[in-house]
Amino acid sequence: MLGAPIALYQYWKAQRWKRAEWLAEEMRRVLDDPLVRNAPLILDWKSRTLPLILPGRTEKSDFDYEEEMLLHALSSRTSEQTRDYNDGELCIRDSFDRLLDSFERINSVVVTCPTFSNQ
Repeated sequence: MLGAPIALYQYWKAQRWKRAEWLAEEMRRVLDDPLVRNAPLILDWKSRTLPLILPGRTEKSDFDYEEEMLLHALSSRTSEQTRDYNDGELCIRDSFDRLLDSFERINSVVVTCPTFSNQ
């Protein structure tokens, strides 16, 4: 008679453990991404040398980040914009795009998966 409640409790605990493992692995994957690693550095520093990571570029190079670049990099492209994005600003945009996409992917799994909804 007590077997079913005990089995359900053990199943519930195992599911919580699997959720925690999945989330830890997913966060490790996100934080191992060089583009994602740039985003917190951009927010933490007024100026710093950062790796320049752009699609199609295989050679390693850096750019000198300055805080003023952030506003231009994250602004929408409008007719009032007086210049194109430079390579550093494109890297900044890509860094935040990747970080926010990763958060959205994790959130969509957490919200839609029934094993995540009941903590």
